[in-house]
Amino acid sequence: ALNSFWANAANWSAGQIPAGTQSVKIDVTGTPTISIMGINPNFGSLWLAENLDVDAGVTFTLNNLFTLTSGTATFNGPASVYGYTQTGGTLAGSGAFTVTNNFTQTGGVINRTGDMTINQAAGALNFAATQVGNLLLYAHTINLGPTSVNGYIQAEADGDLAVNGPQ
Repeated sequence: ALNSFWANAANWSAGQIPAGTQSVKIDVTGTPTISIMGINPNFGSLWLAENLDVDAGVTFTLNNLFTLTSGTATFNGPASVYGYTQTGGTLAGSGAFTVTNNFTQTGGVINRTGDMTINQAAGALNFAATQVGNLLLYAHTINLGPTSVNGYIQAEADGDLAVNGPQ
């Protein structure tokens, strides 16, 4: 039977839970919340236009790009993604969230209590968040917009570092 549990193979068009280099696109009628618990997903890429709730006991790994276009993606366990693109929606949660190669945010909101680490391999890192725990940023150029941090900010730029607060 179909439900909103990630670990239910019957929910997937290929009849199996995504793994390896597989890419996943979740954009269905309505606004379901996809729940991940009891497994540690490790696969290629995810394009998300729905709500995603990752349990605190789950380690979530993407070997390629995570694209958030709408909905709320809540990571209460540790998450590591190779690349991150946000055009809408909300990135939330209490678990550590790490971007290992490329970060792009052109819309949406980051409102997390957990720590966030971003390693920008190329190009400028432009970042702004409603709220985040500790924030660690590594890039050649960092442009830090209005951000509420509950802990500390560590920013390492071997080029320019610009910090812009509310105007």
